[in-house]
Amino acid sequence: MSRIRANTITNKAATGAPTFSNGAVVSGVCTATTFSGSGASLTSLPAGNLTGTLPAISGANLTGISAGITHADMWRVTADFSRQTVSDINANWARYTNQSGSLFGYIGSGMTESSGVFTFPATGIWKVSAFMNYHSRTGIMPSVELYILGTEDNSSYVSLTATFDCAVMGTGYYEWGHMRAEAFIDCTNTSTHKVKFQAGANSNPAMYFSGSGSRLNYFQFIRMGDT
Repeated sequence: MSRIRANTITNKAATGAPTFSNGAVVSGVCTATTFSGSGASLTSLPAGNLTGTLPAISGANLTGISAGITHADMWRVTADFSRQTVSDINANWARYTNQSGSLFGYIGSGMTESSGVFTFPATGIWKVSAFMNYHSRTGIMPSVELYILGTEDNSSYVSLTATFDCAVMGTGYYEWGHMRAEAFIDCTNTSTHKVKFQAGANSNPAMYFSGSGSRLNYFQFIRMGDT
């Protein structure tokens, strides 16, 4: 076995570092002041030993990293309505911008609505919330109901969550109350997985649900993460 012992190794002209045209294999520790060139083949770098400022890089190929909340939207019913029975809320829907003006904002492309049916802009785990004010105009004890319904086939709806309230009133008095319902929905297909809302009174006379003026309601849609 041959051995070369030298204090300094330079190129042929003695003006710089030598060139190893076929590469170099170091079995021991390699110490240098600086390194340059591609690091594509480096592996098993301990994260705790990495220091310095990272350059601006694309994260397109990174996996296992949540992008956070990428979609959030808020809608409302813009007109009062009365119900003696529970049925779909299928009219007078609008995004909240017409009530809050320029202060309102939403994230992503937003929900779309058609006759009270809401379509998600992206798949994922969604939190859906509904809040409504109501009042009665007679002295009875009605049962008031608010539902969030969902479908997996764009046709058959099931109740995902419901809120029931009971208002106790004296004759000649208005009684006011509010209801809130929430549900987590796993939307795996935006063409088939949709939601809608129902409200009403399970008694006579009718209950009045507030939409106009300052008597507000709201319906929120927040994408929490991937499906």
